[in-house]
This record gives sequence, structure tokens and C-alpha cells, in this order.
Amino acid sequence: MNQNIKGQPNLRVGDSNISELLKTLHNEVLGTTKNIVDLLTRVLEYRDVGSGNHVRRTRDLTEILILEMLQNEKFEKELTEQDYLTIIRAAPIHDIGKIAVSDAILLKEGKLSGDEMRIVRNHTIVGGQIIDSMKDLLEEKTFKHCKEVCLYHHERFDGKGYPYKLKGTEIPLSARILAIVDVYDALVNVRPYKQALFHHDAMVIIADGMGTNFDPDITEIFLEIESKLQAAADL
Repeated sequence: MNQNIKGQPNLRVGDSNISELLKTLHNEVLGTTKNIVDLLTRVLEYRDVGSGNHVRRTRDLTEILILEMLQNEKFEKELTEQDYLTIIRAAPIHDIGKIAVSDAILLKEGKLSGDEMRIVRNHTIVGGQIIDSMKDLLEEKTFKHCKEVCLYHHERFDGKGYPYKLKGTEIPLSARILAIVDVYDALVNVRPYKQALFHHDAMVIIADGMGTNFDPDITEIFLEIESKLQAAADL
């Protein structure tokens, strides 16, 4: 084996067992990343007060939508390049920042005050900060998608969302997907401040948000698979 100038082995990819070692290390990183995301998901499930199984449903709905988007040439390449499985894995933790919001606000039945609304909206920033603190523990693409869905799932396609008023495709694809999934699930399920809407009524609201709240191309696909969504949402 070659020696470097300091007398240490100069390992090359072609050296015996190096490829296997790298593969093992890569798998260990992916395994650690999955465990961390699963842990965050469990934390949110325990904290999922007032919104039932929103965490689980969000993942299921995201998977259904993404699998349909993969059949569309407009999204197939980008989703494949971005490793769409990591987007699905990241989806349930989009609201991780809400662990910093008190139950008194999350469970309030009446209208939120201006200060309370600012606290709730800040969950996007807090979520991004939580993921930032785990950067060294997460595989690169998982870190990217986790941060995107936490920070940007309340951005609107017309630029009137929060926290940064991003517009159109300035909003990462993962967050554009979560934006529509998150709203749909909120509409068709009971929350402390509202009753559940019928699936049909929720779909009318989603359709009305095409091009304003939501990416129009993703919305079109979403509307085309409403029966699958309805089944997944247990409606």
C-alpha cells in the first residue's frame, strides 16, 4: 500500500475493503438520520394536542401526492433528484416548532389575539432553528428537506404567506407540497377553533387557492386524486 509523506497509509477507493467501509459508514449515517427524524415525529405525535393524528395523516397524504406527481413530467426529474423519499420522511415534522407554543394558545377555542397569532406564526422560525441545531446529525438531503418544510410550509404561491413572503418557485418544492397537504388536513378535521369540513367543501377551498395559496400545477394534481386523498384521510 502506498505511504503518504507522513508515513501514514494513503488509502484509495480501489484499496481492499475501502468501498465496503464507505458504504457501511453511509448506511450508518442514513440510519442515524432516520432514527432522529422518527424521534422528532414521535415527539410531535405526543404533542399533537387538539389536532388528532395530523402528524401521521400529513405523511400519508404527502406520500400519495408525491407518488402521483412522479407520473407528471414537470415534477418527475426534480423529485427524483431531490430524493422524494426524504421529503416524505420530513413531512410529519413540519410543525416541530409548535413545541414552543403553549397549550393555552394551541387549544384556544376563540379567535387568537394579534400577539397570539404572532407566537403561532413564529413556529416556522423556531422549527427551522431546531433543525439547524441538528445539522451535524442529519444526512444532507434530509436536513435540507426538514428545514424547508418547517420554515416554508406557510408561504403562499402569490407571495403573501409567512415568514418570508416567498413567491412562486422561490418556495422549495417540498414546502409547496406540504402547504397544500397541511391545509387540506386542517380543513377536514376538527380543531379547537373550528369544526371539520366535508371533503367536498375542503376541495372547493383548495381549488379556490390555486395560484394564490398553492402552486397551480401541484393543485391540479391534488384535485385529480381526491378520492385517494379522501380514503387516506379516513373520511
